[in-house]
Amino acid sequence: MRVVYKNVAMVGVDLDSLDESEDNHEAIEFDIMLSHVPDPKWVEEFEIAYRQTPHPIKPPLSIAEDRMTIAFLPRYSDELQDYIDFLQTIMDRADEEVRMTLAIQKHGHMAEHINEFRETLKDLDFSKTAGSTC
Repeated sequence: MRVVYKNVAMVGVDLDSLDESEDNHEAIEFDIMLSHVPDPKWVEEFEIAYRQTPHPIKPPLSIAEDRMTIAFLPRYSDELQDYIDFLQTIMDRADEEVRMTLAIQKHGHMAEHINEFRETLKDLDFSKTAGSTC
């Protein structure tokens, strides 16, 4: 059963937000406007996925209210669209994590979820660990 959840979306760039970064004077900070203020759990999931997912360009960013502030080096302007696409992937992951968390909170671990997980556990392969020592 799906839980009703409204995804967080990027709706545009606030062109009036452009400013020199205080931390790196070569970088320009800009704000991406979000569709709404994300839940703190979403921000947490987004930040985890952003840190853990490899990408050639990962400038510092922060989320406050309905804004994502990014400090981007203009010399990488040719890579900007690829970076925005990467951000969308991370946002999609955060949306899905929050959706799953809400489903568990609302419906608990129903027997079907436990049974599905039981089957996953049955399929684990321990043959590669048989000779290892801890």
